[in-house]
Amino acid sequence: MKKLFALIFFLLVAVAIGNPSSMAWIAGRLVVSDGLEPSDAVVSLRGAPSVERTRLEEAARLVERRYARVLLASVDSDLYFNQPIRELVVDYLQEKKFPPNQLRFCENNADNTAEEARHLLSCLSQLGAKDVIVVTSEFHTRRTRSIFRRIFSGSGITVRVHPVYDSGYWDPHWWRSRRWAKTFVIETMALAWSVVEGLRSPPPADPASPAEQP
Repeated sequence: MKKLFALIFFLLVAVAIGNPSSMAWIAGRLVVSDGLEPSDAVVSLRGAPSVERTRLEEAARLVERRYARVLLASVDSDLYFNQPIRELVVDYLQEKKFPPNQLRFCENNADNTAEEARHLLSCLSQLGAKDVIVVTSEFHTRRTRSIFRRIFSGSGITVRVHPVYDSGYWDPHWWRSRRWAKTFVIETMALAWSVVEGLRSPPPADPASPAEQP
């Protein structure tokens, strides 16, 4: 009888998880939004080229809507096709009529979100920012908020995470697309790993990454 009850229980769990509504709800737990308040800077995080462009565009839109006076773009310090990425960003935003005097850069060679957060902490501190909006992809928001709260703890800088939707990489109905499914699986694993990292070790000292104008 116990085996029968156990079998029924696991079947019910499997049906619940396999239900499209349940699967979308589970995927939706990756997404958080802290709302928008006037801030000192809007930060766009790094990512794959198309992802980074989407984040940058949303960050620029928020600055244009006067949520902050400065857009701080986190960019890779390495060259892209023999060109500095910061120069590509400047050219792209100029095409979008974004004011160059409102653009700053935090160049870094971070290998993950935690390392990027430490570089950004240094850059934002040098800017004198106290309230910031961090723009990243929807699927990346919960992990970003968890990491930034840990890294920025005690810094005096308040961080609000703002999601931007990118249908090329993500949707809560992740099982409908190979790309969406890949993003869901990778981000879920990365979130679990970041939780483990946060529990087992304190963040190291902040690297020096000065925020620069174009």
